[in-house]
Amino acid sequence: MKHSWIIGIDTGGTFTDIVCRRRGELLVLKVPSTRDDPADAVIRGVETLLAANAPDGDRSVVGHVVHGSTVATNTILERKGAATAFVTTEGFGDLVEIGRQNRPSLYDLEVRRPQPLVPRALRVEVLERTLPDGSVATGLDETALRERLERLAGRVEAVAIGFLFSYRNQKHERAAESLIRRLLPSVPVTISSRVSPEMREYERFSTAILNAYVSPRMERYLERLQRRLPGRSLEIMGSGGGTVPVDRARKEPVSTVLSGPAAGVLGARDIARRAGIDRVITFDMGGTSTDVSLVDGDVGYRLESEIGGLPMRLPVIDVHTVGAGGGSIARVDAGGGLRVGPESAGADPGPAVYGRGSDLTVTDAHVALGRLAGDSFLGGEMAVQPERVRPLVGELARAMKTSPSAAARGVLRVVNAEMERAIRVVSQERGHDPRAFTLVAFGGASGLHAVSLARGLLIPRVLIPPHPGMLCAWGMLSAERIRWRARTVQRAAVTLPPRELVGVASGLIDEASADFGDLPRRDLRETLELDMRFEGQTHVLTMRYDARRGRSAKRFAVDRYVEDFLATYRERYRFLDESWPVEVVTVRVSVAARRAGRKTGGGGRGRATTRRRPRPRSRRRVLHDDGRTHDTPIFQRDDLRPGDRMRGPAVIAEYSGTTLAPPGCRVEVDAWGNLVLE
Repeated sequence: MKHSWIIGIDTGGTFTDIVCRRRGELLVLKVPSTRDDPADAVIRGVETLLAANAPDGDRSVVGHVVHGSTVATNTILERKGAATAFVTTEGFGDLVEIGRQNRPSLYDLEVRRPQPLVPRALRVEVLERTLPDGSVATGLDETALRERLERLAGRVEAVAIGFLFSYRNQKHERAAESLIRRLLPSVPVTISSRVSPEMREYERFSTAILNAYVSPRMERYLERLQRRLPGRSLEIMGSGGGTVPVDRARKEPVSTVLSGPAAGVLGARDIARRAGIDRVITFDMGGTSTDVSLVDGDVGYRLESEIGGLPMRLPVIDVHTVGAGGGSIARVDAGGGLRVGPESAGADPGPAVYGRGSDLTVTDAHVALGRLAGDSFLGGEMAVQPERVRPLVGELARAMKTSPSAAARGVLRVVNAEMERAIRVVSQERGHDPRAFTLVAFGGASGLHAVSLARGLLIPRVLIPPHPGMLCAWGMLSAERIRWRARTVQRAAVTLPPRELVGVASGLIDEASADFGDLPRRDLRETLELDMRFEGQTHVLTMRYDARRGRSAKRFAVDRYVEDFLATYRERYRFLDESWPVEVVTVRVSVAARRAGRKTGGGGRGRATTRRRPRPRSRRRVLHDDGRTHDTPIFQRDDLRPGDRMRGPAVIAEYSGTTLAPPGCRVEVDAWGNLVLE
């Protein structure tokens, strides 16, 4: 069938993952990422997949491609973006450097803040003033703006505009944008009221600058992909858990910064739901980092996040990231302490076992302990050199004054401690008991660490889906198309009756729905969020309401929204003074459209088709966390069937990852092919 293939592509620090769904069949491929130009790996991987599986490499079989890109992320982290100018209200040019009073390290007397992306020489201040209610006190001085911009001609590659209170009235930002486009027609322009139309000027300005900073590089990257990739349409995964058309991603590339981790959380949620599990902690361990998130029924979102120490105010799936991955480098510091990460060997040179790296990594430590063998990498397709690991482990052991096996185990204990702290951040530190959740482990390295982490956190069950190293790419196949709209109202709740509140939301929904053309409303899922607080407070609580099915004129059940806020406030803070007036700060909506043919799964847990003890392919000596070497059976996951059971110790190898079941662990294959470890 023509156009029957749907392809998801996730670019990681070590590998680029490609998942293709064609008529119910799943094709997977991992290729090494190309750091200098990530598009090379993407294009080469898709061409390889087509050459091996499509008749005569026919490109017309591809219908739709969804891509999670790290280009914007790496551009910011590596400070390799465009020379960016920032146009702002007179007297506020240094706001992006002053920032907030909070410090990343409270007691560090020599703490260094990240340098702003826009140097002072490229900050353009112009006379204008819009008041907090949206009225104009002073008009925009276009003559002065023109003179200052003419001096920057040839020096800047992108421009960001951020005026005070532009979220109330965009008039001056739009006028400045129009002027800049006439003066500098080849320079991309970002206005803050378009990318982040909400209060908090520092975060809004920073988001606009980030968007402008990455725009030229992202534009070149997406233009090349659009020209070279097959398929009728290309969409880019967004940080908020939905996809955006490639043309919108060109204009708002900052919305793609956390796209890969967001897709992984969606994939893990869908896998767990299909298995009848609603409460999960997602654990995504790749080559350079680990991403964790907590899903209690549905994914959580947050509005404020950081990238490279710079704030970003956009709806993103709530993911906590630490620099711990399979490529994390182990070393002994000047004080004799063992350190692992956050530096990573990445894809080039990669871990020592890959044949080019000269640093000992987490992956190499597993090889040294027998947990990984030469035939474990990409199902034996990737040539590796395990003999390179032994001298590096010996060197680390001498520096630590211990045995090689103890040194390798130490590397894994240190990286586990870092990842365990990350899971505590999203669970215990937010009032959730990990014992009530299932750990869903994915990413190429997660299966080797999942049970150790679960035991340390008293999590009773681990679920590892099929193709765990490809779940982020798989999650992109099931991602919805989502559009967000927001309006800051900053009104006392007593002056904002529910009927008017729903009216504001309905107007925003109409704006967001326009992006879906003639798609029937019944195919759209609408959500309302209210940022609320007591008057005089700085921060907000977000109340969420889903649209009623078969709704009447009452679109959302907000008749008691003030009471809902009070109850949530009491539950969160255990204290409540009901005499304080309540304020609605921002009304925010999202409209999601399911992709045609999307399979979400659901329902309870199915029945296994067999109940047997599978036979291993081989056996080898493996050193486990109990400090003992066990004769361990090695299974191939392709040999396992639903209902199969075994007891640890065991190693289960597959194309995109390896799972370690230590002694005392029970393993069962459920009806959907997931490994359930208890």
